[in-house]
Amino acid sequence: MHLIFIFKDIKNNKFYFIWNLIQMGIVCILISVILQSIFDYYDVKKKFDTMTVGREIYMFGDDTSEQKMDELLNEKKKLSSLVSLYNFIEKKVSESNGKITEFTANSGWRFYYDEKLTHDFVDEFNLPKDSSDSLDLLAVSSNFFDIYRLKIEGNISEFSNNSHDTTPVVLGNDFKKLYKLHDTLCDYRGKEYEIVGFLESGAYYIAPGETRSPIYLDKFVLKPAHINKSDSADLISYFSTTYYITKDVTFMEQTLKRSEEELLLTLHINHFTHQMNAIRADIVGLPNGR
Repeated sequence: MHLIFIFKDIKNNKFYFIWNLIQMGIVCILISVILQSIFDYYDVKKKFDTMTVGREIYMFGDDTSEQKMDELLNEKKKLSSLVSLYNFIEKKVSESNGKITEFTANSGWRFYYDEKLTHDFVDEFNLPKDSSDSLDLLAVSSNFFDIYRLKIEGNISEFSNNSHDTTPVVLGNDFKKLYKLHDTLCDYRGKEYEIVGFLESGAYYIAPGETRSPIYLDKFVLKPAHINKSDSADLISYFSTTYYITKDVTFMEQTLKRSEEELLLTLHINHFTHQMNAIRADIVGLPNGR
């Protein structure tokens, strides 16, 4: 009997019943979004705190003029000076006994794949057909995965193994639909890349020098970052794509001075702790992330 009265009441008040259902649905969605934001915030906070552990994140900013950059890229006599500057800072890092952690995350690349793969990628990843010739590519140092606490399916030690005839790569989780471990994929030149690992679904990293939002890696190709000392462009990119986690930036100040004296790059030091706090705050939409 009670059910009959309930259904009669619903029938007589359909508008209010539907309106109440809509309100309840909106509330459920809002609660879900808030809970997900809180989870994301604490996940980023944990990742950030693990990265720094009482230290700060720094990076070189590059203010070099176009004219100076052109000289550095084209004058052979400048190459040896760039190599010397690179060796200087690498020596400081290696002599720090772990007080300086250096890692690279260079997103200034694209993976231009063999046109035979176009159909697979366009269909699987819903790539726009008018710009479907490449994928997101990130060149990283071997410690990148540990620093960002990224879980890998596969043997990550193979990522830094230089004995490969092919270039080792780690792929975002979405690629598991198309490939398995130790498959190879080719770029547009026919160069082969061996898949040595897959990231877990939803893996991301934080690039404070680029964006205030986490960068999700599900559709990324990650390859080892190597510096070719005979290539001026490679050496220059090192200074704008390498992060340093440390308490003491004396070595960076010395690098600035040396670069200025030798008429090389015009550099400054970026301190990313404030920006990292802003990133965490953005995730929950609250001031200071609280």
